[in-house]
Amino acid sequence: MMLMMRTFLPLLVFSVAFVKAAEDDHDHHDHANHTSTAPTGSHGHEHGKCDHEHCVKAFQTILMAHDTCMDEQLPKTLENKLHFYEEGCEENWCNTATEAFDPMAVKCESHDEHEHEHEHEKEPCGCVAKELGFTIKCDTAKTTVTAAVKYLQDNVCEVKKNDTACQKNFAILNAHHDHCDHDDLPQTAELALHSYEDKFTSCSVKRQFNPKVALCPAVNCTKMDAMNEALKELDEECKPAAPTTAAPKTTAAPKDDHDHDHDHDHDHSPTTAPKKQAAVTTATTKSAASSPSYVVAGFAFLSFVTAYVM
Repeated sequence: MMLMMRTFLPLLVFSVAFVKAAEDDHDHHDHANHTSTAPTGSHGHEHGKCDHEHCVKAFQTILMAHDTCMDEQLPKTLENKLHFYEEGCEENWCNTATEAFDPMAVKCESHDEHEHEHEHEKEPCGCVAKELGFTIKCDTAKTTVTAAVKYLQDNVCEVKKNDTACQKNFAILNAHHDHCDHDDLPQTAELALHSYEDKFTSCSVKRQFNPKVALCPAVNCTKMDAMNEALKELDEECKPAAPTTAAPKTTAAPKDDHDHDHDHDHDHSPTTAPKKQAAVTTATTKSAASSPSYVVAGFAFLSFVTAYVM
């Protein structure tokens, strides 16, 4: 009996350890397969493009309309479309003002008078700036707007549209974004404006005059159909191409004859094919070692030895 126990116990320990190792290897292999085939991606902010004459003309039309017409005269989608295209079309900016001007030098009405007489018109940004206590200055815009964006984010202003400090910092962002050249603004300004513009009331200000560019084409503010045609042109001709999503990589998919011939034709070029083949071989070996039949074989061997000793 003692001899049998001395023979049986080591075999039992060996078998249990063997099975455990096989299971661990199987789990590790499965985990490796799962993580290696997970698709990856990136998130970016897309912009429209002015890559041909039709796009340039349509963009300049909605820019001029935005800066010179009243809100009630504009298509509802014009504001968002302008913001979508303005960065990709920045090489095609035109002046909406005929000469240099100070955005703070504007005649202001009381807030109640403006709401009563101009119900559908945005308040001038210069008046909002005076009311809330800031100055519109493009030469310090990077510092000013960076601080405003930080305040909006740090204080969760997207849910505090009635908070005066949040309103002020959005107005700082709004006024400088609409008035100053993009090179005068921090990179965060564009995305921040998109995030907050539907939470707060925007103000109105013309673009800073640039003596190096021409005046935008004239727009008749009573002709909304012409503005809609410009928006349609941008949507149909000037949107960026849809990004393609790469298929997840896998080492298990067999190659067809065409792929094999293609690879063979390029054997003279340096590739990673040998490494991939080695990975496939290694994965296959691990898979075989961790298969259920291999584990069952271990138990069968244990049963045989036990029966023999007894």
